[in-house]
Amino acid sequence: MNCKTSFFSLVFLFLLTLGAQNSFSQCYELVWADEFDSTGFPDPTKWTFETGNNNGANSEWQYYKSKDSSNCWIENGTLVITALKEDYSAQHYTSTRINTKGKAEFTYGKIEARMKLPYGQGIWPAFWTLGGNISQVSWPACGEIDIMELIGGSGTRDRTTYGTPHWADINGNHGMYGGSKTIETKFCDDFHIFSVEWTATSIRWFLDGVQFHVMTSSGAQFTEFQLNHFIILNLAVGGTWPGYPDATTVFPQKFEIDYVRVYQQLNKEKMSGKDSVFTKEKNLSYRFIPVEGRQYLWTVPNGVTLLTPADSNAVIVDWGCTAGDITCTVTTSCATTYTYTKNVKIATPTISGPIFYNKTAGNLFFSVPDMNETTYLWNIPADASLVSGNTGDSAIVAWGTTNGIVNLEYSNSCGTSYISKKVYKYGQYPYPDMDSPFLIPGTINSTSYDFGGEGVAYHDNDVSNQGTTGIREDERVDIEMQALFPSVGWITTGEWLEYTMKVTTPGYYKIEMKVASAGTSGIGPIRVMVNGQARVADIPVVATGSWTTFVKVSQRLLYLDVSDTILKIFAVKGNFNLGPITLSVDNTVGIEELTSDKTKFDMFPNPVNDVLNISLSLPKPSNIKINILDISGKQINSVNINCDRNGNQKITLSDNIKTLNSGMYFIEIITNDQKYFSKFLKN
Repeated sequence: MNCKTSFFSLVFLFLLTLGAQNSFSQCYELVWADEFDSTGFPDPTKWTFETGNNNGANSEWQYYKSKDSSNCWIENGTLVITALKEDYSAQHYTSTRINTKGKAEFTYGKIEARMKLPYGQGIWPAFWTLGGNISQVSWPACGEIDIMELIGGSGTRDRTTYGTPHWADINGNHGMYGGSKTIETKFCDDFHIFSVEWTATSIRWFLDGVQFHVMTSSGAQFTEFQLNHFIILNLAVGGTWPGYPDATTVFPQKFEIDYVRVYQQLNKEKMSGKDSVFTKEKNLSYRFIPVEGRQYLWTVPNGVTLLTPADSNAVIVDWGCTAGDITCTVTTSCATTYTYTKNVKIATPTISGPIFYNKTAGNLFFSVPDMNETTYLWNIPADASLVSGNTGDSAIVAWGTTNGIVNLEYSNSCGTSYISKKVYKYGQYPYPDMDSPFLIPGTINSTSYDFGGEGVAYHDNDVSNQGTTGIREDERVDIEMQALFPSVGWITTGEWLEYTMKVTTPGYYKIEMKVASAGTSGIGPIRVMVNGQARVADIPVVATGSWTTFVKVSQRLLYLDVSDTILKIFAVKGNFNLGPITLSVDNTVGIEELTSDKTKFDMFPNPVNDVLNISLSLPKPSNIKINILDISGKQINSVNINCDRNGNQKITLSDNIKTLNSGMYFIEIITNDQKYFSKFLKN
């Protein structure tokens, strides 16, 4: 019910209505409704009152009040919204506007209401929807579907209903395509049913079951109509479209609503329940969301036992020994039948329990899923002892002082199986396989930081996990799932993550990370550390405009050796999300390196321990300045040498090298005639 205009763009002539016709056959089932069968204000679990003068939109004259029985009241099965001529908060009329935002939002379906409309010049009732994302993208980019609007007045105005969609086109401009239906009598004389049938490809408008308007809604320019919308009911007084009350307008005016209902086609519904189970697993639940008027009939594979009736929307079963299909035939209220099948596979259970034996005090508890008619036999290391549960599905163990394995033998009519779990001394280990570090070169998911916990394998400033993905929820790191990969979010200054790696190819690497940030300042950078040392310059993090829009950032000339085992990602400043981390062999040269001509300049050994030898050929006597810089380009120390002869020179650096920490460095040699620049690694 935003500002309406009368133009019709030729661009959208292809959206021509197909003419009045009966509703095409669909099996719509009721999913939400308000029958207004109570007495009082609208149900607060379904409706929210809006207040004010609609922020001045459309130049309307009313003030929408909250919970005033003179403006909004349910009685005798009808919601009545009343417009009154009265002064209130600088306006001269009062009325009501209610919506279902955040309480009932829908994508597609049949939305209808049975209503008796008000009448008269300047009276503007509406039954319509807005996109649920309006707070993020504003109007008209959120989309709007006007199911019913009437602009009261003389002539045909009290006899005409309008149906209009609004959207933002691919250039961000307002688009609309309206239709209308005029009847013989006034809409205030009797109740009528106003509805739309909204699918992924079209929106159709109906009056009393007869279609009067249609629009194609598929394509990139109509994405607003592929998202959730909420419902609005209101009665406006005045505005740029209907005009304003005059001497002919009678007050009060009443907008009467018998019901509002939403139907959807639910044939794409999914059966919930596990698709991977264990032999003889007990109390497995499979279900559908219950829908009034539906009938259900379940069938299960041989060997599977139904524990509840087969004609309910949900069943509980005990599984057997083999894989199979669990099936439900669903008959809708329209007598349409759908068959849903879930292929259930057999999996091997795992032993639940701690991975560290000395992280917390007390005995250790191990368990497996509850399986029917099954016997269990636990086997533990020699220096541990069973406190209880030797032959049950769980065991309490007093652990010893070394790493060890918990073994379980379980037997039932399906056979005998064996599973095990390794328990470690508390410390830092690779994730997810504690015995398998990440192989480099390769890619590491940022969420696969090491086992070990806070202060050992990571540091997170917040005490709780703010993520919502279900990954590693027992830890503090904030994880969320993106479309293609999980990411670490809510990163703040000083937080860090560590990854145990195995370098298979020593040499120089390029490190790339995917980052996202909706921030505008205080973003990053990221410091890359290997075995506790910064090996490359800090990596800047850019603003991407969204927490889910990821771009690559990188740094080159990261030297890795087979002795390098711990990669640390440190947030010098935060305000970004972190995605996958890729380390690839970097055989390209990104700086000027004049090392190919060994007759002029050579440096050995490289990597170096305590003594670095430099061979330099001088065409004539020269002053020589040798600068040693860290990876960020900061000068660490400098040596000045005066050579009074030409030819080959041998220079030995010792004290300047011994004092360096392990890591990569640059060396800059400046003579009267030439500048040499190279890099070396200090062991």
